[in-house]
Amino acid sequence: MEQVDTKMVITSFLHARDKSILSWNRAELKNVKVNLEDIIDKNSEVTKIQSPDQEDKSIRVYLRLKGGVPYENLYQINGDCLTCKVPEGSYSTRNLKYGESITRTYGFTKIFGPDITQIDIFNNIVKARLLGFINGKNSTLFTYGASGSGKTFTIVGTPEEPGLIPRALEYIFRTLADLDDKPKVKPLSNGTTQELNANLLRIEKYNKSAILNATLIDKIVHVKTYRQMQERLSSEPVAEIIDIPNVSVSIWVSFAEIYNENIHDLLVSLPRGKQRPKLTLGDSNDQIYIKNLTSVNVSNGLEAYQILQFGIHNLRYASTAINSHSSRSHSIFTIQLVQTSDISDDVHISSFHFCDLAGSERMKKTMNMGDRLKESNNINTSLLVLGRCIENIRCLQQLKDKRLVPFRESKLTQLFKRALLGYENIEMIVNINPSRDMLDETHHALNFSAIAKEIIIEEQPKKPMKRKNRFSEQMEHKDEVEDRETRKLKHMVCELYNEIEQMKHDHQKEIDDEKLYVSNLYKKYYEDKLKRLETEKAAEIEMLHEKYQLELEKYTDDSVINISSSSNECNSPCTDHKAERNSSMKNQIDKLKEDDLLLKNELEEMKNKVKRFSLENVKLQEESAMWRQEYMEKDTLLKDAQLLHEELQEELEEIRKELKELRAKYIWLSEENDRTEQRLMYQHSYKDSHDSDEEENTISYTQNQSTFSQSSIKDEYKKFY
Repeated sequence: MEQVDTKMVITSFLHARDKSILSWNRAELKNVKVNLEDIIDKNSEVTKIQSPDQEDKSIRVYLRLKGGVPYENLYQINGDCLTCKVPEGSYSTRNLKYGESITRTYGFTKIFGPDITQIDIFNNIVKARLLGFINGKNSTLFTYGASGSGKTFTIVGTPEEPGLIPRALEYIFRTLADLDDKPKVKPLSNGTTQELNANLLRIEKYNKSAILNATLIDKIVHVKTYRQMQERLSSEPVAEIIDIPNVSVSIWVSFAEIYNENIHDLLVSLPRGKQRPKLTLGDSNDQIYIKNLTSVNVSNGLEAYQILQFGIHNLRYASTAINSHSSRSHSIFTIQLVQTSDISDDVHISSFHFCDLAGSERMKKTMNMGDRLKESNNINTSLLVLGRCIENIRCLQQLKDKRLVPFRESKLTQLFKRALLGYENIEMIVNINPSRDMLDETHHALNFSAIAKEIIIEEQPKKPMKRKNRFSEQMEHKDEVEDRETRKLKHMVCELYNEIEQMKHDHQKEIDDEKLYVSNLYKKYYEDKLKRLETEKAAEIEMLHEKYQLELEKYTDDSVINISSSSNECNSPCTDHKAERNSSMKNQIDKLKEDDLLLKNELEEMKNKVKRFSLENVKLQEESAMWRQEYMEKDTLLKDAQLLHEELQEELEEIRKELKELRAKYIWLSEENDRTEQRLMYQHSYKDSHDSDEEENTISYTQNQSTFSQSSIKDEYKKFY
């Protein structure tokens, strides 16, 4: 790795120092460290402790034990070493023979017991890094551990016991008391800066006000909580700025989360029920950044605390079997310090990242299902990739083998690639729950910390950024216009797609409503017709039954025959009357049969109507299919629009390539012109006076050629624009 001279590189206009008395009289404790390898039993497995010189250059790994849990039966603390007695039945003893045991020792930069306070954590870990942050150095702080081990409490804390982020914000704003309310530049996510005019400043203030006034009730609570926290921290010493002549300083904060391997901006206000948009990663000068991440300017600690609480409110939390308030995502809170000078074009930007990693989980303990199970799988996968990256980096530094580091397998490792490679300052707080139930998860976290502690940090000095000239501003403006047009086309395609989908949905709903209305109308018509026919038929049957009863009664009365003694009465007129009655009954029966036949014919006619209605229903279905085909054609139109968008993207890429070629050609011609002028000056100074005429002709010819080449390339450049 190349050695860079850091003495000539200025990383900050500011110079801060700790004015505490203890910081000027720190005892030198390197010589009192003891090699524990000679003390620990040879049969035990020991994690090697690094030498003091190596430890100063390696990642600082701190250990914090969760309070309220007895740990003496499993763990012993000896200075900066933690000794673990692995009991029988744990996952680590699965391959041991009966009667064998394991004792492991892990070395840390410092161990904080369960009785340690938040202020001790801040003073020992973060305070010195904040001094470097103000002096222009980048820093990253991770909290790592199993679910429910106290990571979020360490980094965020509670209103009664503020965590590292609230204390860091208060420390920074008490140190930098005089901040500019109107910053001159804004740091962009790709590592560059943007000049802020009056309109842009108005937009920035409006965006900040929208976040601060999102909910009035929460704002009142946060202000009250911050005032109480400010009273508690008012007695804590802060740094002292030695000199800041002609320097403008501004603080910017951002808040993001990685949930299910998707990046979300936590400082964007969304309507209820709308999903948070997904952000993508970009690469600028080997620096990975989050595209379109919101960055808010804050001028005091109260504003910064309110914005922090606004982002925490948008974080993903859920309840599991081992933690009722478990983080379901990795959260990244970033503080950026921007320094500009009135007498120089240099801009110094330093960043401090607080990364609260979600806890690793086991399904048999958390009892997760559904979405919780998917979240656990993604959390464990990203942490596994982080462990693999750290292990491969250690092998690269110690064994010098050329193995690949799988940064691209996780969004988390891509973001912190430079810090993990040791190019920036990085520290890690490992939180453990020393209970017997969490033994296996604790061993996994301790093994991870042992590997991370062996990575060597070789910080690379940062070069200050220059304010842009006219040419670079024009080129960036051109790129911005192209990106704006591309986003506009994408937005138009999305709107067209959404409009077509909405039209499909509305039209299908209309068809369904019309079908339902027609079917209900036919059903009601059939039911009414059937009821009417049944009523008429019942009335006719009742009427015929009454007629039949009357005729039967008449027939019975007339058929009573008086028996006489004469034998000639058999041929009386009564017999003729009976025959006449029988014939009339037959006629009525025939009439009933005819009526029944008429009813059958009418029923057949109703069946024909039902068939006709069925045919009409088939026609309606065919019309629906035609409408569906029409919308398929509109869908094809949408796909054609998408293809057109891709072609436009390709044309944009070709334009950018041509632009690069023109830039290279312009630079080459400029250099060629400079070399030609130097050569002509040299010839002019050493040639004899007799060749002056020929020299003047050569000079005029060469200048004409150079002028012609420059004018041609400038004309071509103007045509391109």
